[in-house]
Amino acid sequence: MLFINCSQVRRFDLREVRKISFVTRKQNRFLIIAALAILILCAFAWLTVLRQRRGFLVVDAHVLYASGDAQPVAGEALYLLDADPIRLVLAKEGGGDPLREKLYREHPNLWMLAGVLDARRRHGSPLGAEVLTFMEQSRPLWETHIVQAVQTDSHGRAVFERLKPGAYWLMGRTATRVGVAFWNLHVSVKRGENKITLDQNNALECPSCATSPWAPASTSRF
Repeated sequence: MLFINCSQVRRFDLREVRKISFVTRKQNRFLIIAALAILILCAFAWLTVLRQRRGFLVVDAHVLYASGDAQPVAGEALYLLDADPIRLVLAKEGGGDPLREKLYREHPNLWMLAGVLDARRRHGSPLGAEVLTFMEQSRPLWETHIVQAVQTDSHGRAVFERLKPGAYWLMGRTATRVGVAFWNLHVSVKRGENKITLDQNNALECPSCATSPWAPASTSRF
């Protein structure tokens, strides 16, 4: 006759259940860790692909004087726009835009000034002191086209990051020993690293912006 001790069976069953439960928890933890690792690897791969599809623009800004002294464009704001700020104002035919109509009412000479600056720029002439007034007055139009804004470091360097490849306008200004240097350059950004130098050669200078040859420029920023 077979005799079964029920208490022993219960103890055996409980030990097995605990054992199985421990193994199951261990397996679950392993699966969770493995899933997290896969997610991290996928995210890293996706970011790598995204970086490869994007571009970044490295800017080195300085002014070189005839004496050989170099002045870094330090602590200045640089703007990357998806449109030319001067041409934005010249596009006067965009009727029905309340912002544009309000701007023209407040500054009736703005459109004519944009034409003058555009003509000077095309002929390689200095823009003159009017450029700062123009940028201040037209700000409501061009600030909506800012893609990124950065500030140069103490060495005059700055980086625009994660840019879609395409055409942009790089705008900025700085005080010089003889006035103000103003930049409004058309730049093409490709995938990966892109470099550009802002200096006295590609600046649209306006030496009359300062009251004297050594006076600092206006503190206004556009």
